[in-house]
Amino acid sequence: MTPQNNDGNDEMSRTSSPQPDCAMNDGSDAPTGDDALALDMLAKVYNGLQEQVRFADTKAGVVAAFNAILVGFIASNVGTVKGIYGLTHDLRICVVLIAGLLATGVLAAVSIGFLIWAVRPRIGNNTRTSKLFFGHIARDYQRDGARYAQAVRAMSRDDWADDFGQQIVEVAAIASKKHAHLRTSMTFTFCAIVSLVSVSLVVHVVSVLHDY
Repeated sequence: MTPQNNDGNDEMSRTSSPQPDCAMNDGSDAPTGDDALALDMLAKVYNGLQEQVRFADTKAGVVAAFNAILVGFIASNVGTVKGIYGLTHDLRICVVLIAGLLATGVLAAVSIGFLIWAVRPRIGNNTRTSKLFFGHIARDYQRDGARYAQAVRAMSRDDWADDFGQQIVEVAAIASKKHAHLRTSMTFTFCAIVSLVSVSLVVHVVSVLHDY
């Protein structure tokens, strides 16, 4: 049997096989799995920070409700102190009680001030144009959705990663400031509650002693 000559077949197979370099270059523009994962993680981080901002605003509403209740109790105790003075004419004790109520009101007012500072709108310090930030979208596209969609389609995955990164650090700074002001407000609210309870106990004791 004569052995077959495979040199021609081997040469043909080598010629027809795709070159690794060419295949790599052809797929270089397609997003890789790592790129898709990175963009997905950036989007999740961004949405999570937005939730933190909304959570801070919700807690601010709860603290504001507590302060409103405090103001009501302060007004009620002021009326009681006036009645005690009319019955006893003891100016010193009434001045002390009014001073305590006034201090409680100041603490509640400071707490409300920090709440207002926490929930007031913030747009951050970044002046770079973003396709995610509502202020830039409204300013640059003026309700022109088609032009916005065209600009979005022109963005590469690197552009999206940069945009997400810039917005993430801005929203993180905003959320941090909101929570810091909210903690300060809650501290003043707690002090106001302690002050009001103390004054209310004294008012109650004085009222009982003088049968008011």
